[in-house]
Amino acid sequence: MPSTVKSVGYTLETATPITLADPRLLGGTVHSKTDVYEAAGLAANDIIQMVSVKEGEVVVGMLLGFDALGTGATLDVGDGGDVDRYMDGVVASAAAVARLGEAGTPGGGTYIAVPPDGMGYQYTADDTIDVKIATVSGTATGTIKLTVFYIPMGG
Repeated sequence: MPSTVKSVGYTLETATPITLADPRLLGGTVHSKTDVYEAAGLAANDIIQMVSVKEGEVVVGMLLGFDALGTGATLDVGDGGDVDRYMDGVVASAAAVARLGEAGTPGGGTYIAVPPDGMGYQYTADDTIDVKIATVSGTATGTIKLTVFYIPMGG
């Protein structure tokens, strides 16, 4: 027999007495930050610090655009605590745009589930969101552009 269950937020909302979830996780004003890096001769495992994040900010979305960076190029997007918190193994040997949680070839229908700590991740300290050249034959060269959508501390 099918069962009906409740999400964490809905459970809190329907509890007696009502318990309110963190408002940043229920909604708020979404802001964005965008930055660009012109890669020239980056090797595998090099890390580009792209966008600063402040304590309390909640990441709710992300776009990663790039030129064809080189043969066998793949990218990870994460931070100081987890190098692939947001994207893992995005193929970057051809120009494309990838979205939060996408892996493989952007637009090619190959996706992974966003790791549980990536979707709606709230920072407990200031950090940077980084792009890692995960793999490349030779070096990576070309434009990398990252846009991060987030809810700031206080909503």
